[in-house]
Amino acid sequence: MRYATLILALLVACLTLPATALEDTHQPLIAPIIEAVASQNIDAISKHVRFPYHGTYPMPPITKDQFTQRFDEVFDAELIEQIAQSDINSDWSTVGWRGIMLNRGIVWVDYDGEIIGINHTTQTAKQARDALIAADKATLPKELREFESPILKWTTEHNTIRIDELKDGSYRYSQWKIQQQRLKHPT
Repeated sequence: MRYATLILALLVACLTLPATALEDTHQPLIAPIIEAVASQNIDAISKHVRFPYHGTYPMPPITKDQFTQRFDEVFDAELIEQIAQSDINSDWSTVGWRGIMLNRGIVWVDYDGEIIGINHTTQTAKQARDALIAADKATLPKELREFESPILKWTTEHNTIRIDELKDGSYRYSQWKIQQQRLKHPT
């Protein structure tokens, strides 16, 4: 019981590490991002994004060449307003090696001034993701089609392996031989 209390205390301490106000040396990294987003100039915004940009699985990464076409998957009016109206002194903060964040992590920027993550899902991205999941389910063996969200899928030389989150919040690991295209070891 004593170890459980200690582990819980350490976990709480780690999760509540304070973000620090944005230092003057980091403000020149954020100001151009705010300006580009406020202008809603897609080319200017793209100069501040690390490519390929990775959204939520199973969405394919966005390359620099695709950014204009797929812009609505990443940015919508709500996110644009949050960034454009942000105060560089109070809304942006550094979080150690993790980088710079806006409003407790809605947008993450590295120390090179590139957007590396966005914790906001646009309606366009949600619809595209739902369509990809539906298409994926149609290709699976019948016994694997019931899941809430795919977490990971990879292929080795001989096997397909995947992890899915189920509707009850648990996770399912499954593996099958590629040649067989049928379930090998469900768990």
